[in-house]
Amino acid sequence: MEEASDGMTTVHTRLRLDEETARLLDDYALRFGRDLRRLHALLGQGVSLKDAKKQFVREGLTARQFNGIAATLKGMKESRAKSYQLEIKSKAPRARAIEKKLALDASRGGYSPRVRHQKKRVVGRLRDFLKHAPDREPRLIFGGKQLWHAQHHLKENGFATHDEWRNAWRESRSGEFFLIGSKDESSGNQSCRVDLHHETLTVRLPDALGGLRVIPGVRFPYGKEVLEQALQRQIAISYRFVRKKKGWYVFASTKARRGERLTDRSRGVLGVDLGPGGMAAVETDRIGNPIARKTYPLALYHKTSSQARALIGDVAAEIGDWAKRCGKPLAIEKLDFEEKKGLLRERGKGYARMLSSFAYRTMAKALESRCAREGVEVIRLHPAHTSTIGIVKFAAMYGLSGDEAAALALARRAQDLKESLPAGTAPGRPEDRSGHVWNHWKRLGKALRHLGRHAFLAARRRSGRAREYPALSARTSPAQRRRHARGHPLDHRVGIPEPIPGSTVRPGCME
Repeated sequence: MEEASDGMTTVHTRLRLDEETARLLDDYALRFGRDLRRLHALLGQGVSLKDAKKQFVREGLTARQFNGIAATLKGMKESRAKSYQLEIKSKAPRARAIEKKLALDASRGGYSPRVRHQKKRVVGRLRDFLKHAPDREPRLIFGGKQLWHAQHHLKENGFATHDEWRNAWRESRSGEFFLIGSKDESSGNQSCRVDLHHETLTVRLPDALGGLRVIPGVRFPYGKEVLEQALQRQIAISYRFVRKKKGWYVFASTKARRGERLTDRSRGVLGVDLGPGGMAAVETDRIGNPIARKTYPLALYHKTSSQARALIGDVAAEIGDWAKRCGKPLAIEKLDFEEKKGLLRERGKGYARMLSSFAYRTMAKALESRCAREGVEVIRLHPAHTSTIGIVKFAAMYGLSGDEAAALALARRAQDLKESLPAGTAPGRPEDRSGHVWNHWKRLGKALRHLGRHAFLAARRRSGRAREYPALSARTSPAQRRRHARGHPLDHRVGIPEPIPGSTVRPGCME
């Protein structure tokens, strides 16, 4: 079962078909793909959607079948336009990063002479793309851009001959069809109806393919109750038939019934920090103190998308049940990794691997969907400096990991609790204290990134009197920062306060 943040839920199953029914579905998918491309061409020529619909109906399609084609084309165009904007957004920071590194000598971290020439060509292509991107119309490639370019490198992509590639190309362009539903139609869809009691699926094919076709033995192993609720409430159900290696699958999508809200922010908040290594959750009481914690590791590298979704779904279900059980809302951060992904090639293989395996959107959608069904409120927060706040204030005090400390900072922010800098880290002079407190957290965060948060935690957790730890204070001049970067000691050092006696969580309170 798959869920989306817009309230839609999708359940799927594999169909057990006889040869004749499988052939009919293949023929309908072939026609659906041709009609989809033909509708795209007609609209590009200036034909109105209404006139195109009349033409397709005269050729034997029903009005609802045509609406399924139109809805598919509309979704493809919207998805392509969105991905095009994300492509622009990711290429701009990459071009800036390359130009910044080109301005440095090789001895100061710049490119070698051989690599510099190639990087100049790359940045030239990026700048040309960004210059003309606003005036270009994103193109649709029915069948996929990757497979289309595979014809130019057959052996590298596993094709022995061009005819073998052509067969794969035709299959990818005619491997599915969509039947849109409506709440005004019987069983939520005029073209496809499911009977959960008799385990049958009745599909209305075009008249040239035989009309109605009953498929027996259709069982939904997961999410059957979602379809039962949709049939009882007369909600629209849309069906997408997809041909894969093991045969035909059907995906039924309908609006999920959101549960009645059962959480109250005044009781506390369950903060969740999403990271490449997993999810960390911390529960707080009504005044912001942590009372329970747990880290859920997620090893997503080398996992397929289906395996990653399954692992994330299991963790999201456990966290959603936890929030429902304690009656507290869930707090997660709003992140945008498009700019960072644009810098992948310029930050090294380790950084690229980390972000490439970080399925942030999948994690966030899984949590939001689970909480919507369980009646748990989800609070989306700006994640500014939550990691720095957690490391400096909470990690050593409560014995939390870095991710758990960030989750605690998120939970406290959801409770509208303010986080001031601890004693010894705030600017000393009055003129340095102006501005928002986030400016000072930003200053401290730069120091931690430069000097290492693990060293900070090690010094912070030592017993005895307050330990000194070097950090860049507000008084440090740019010249001092440059001297410090070259290995010279700073003139100012920031003291680390000791944990407040009695502030640690009692043993057994944390999970």
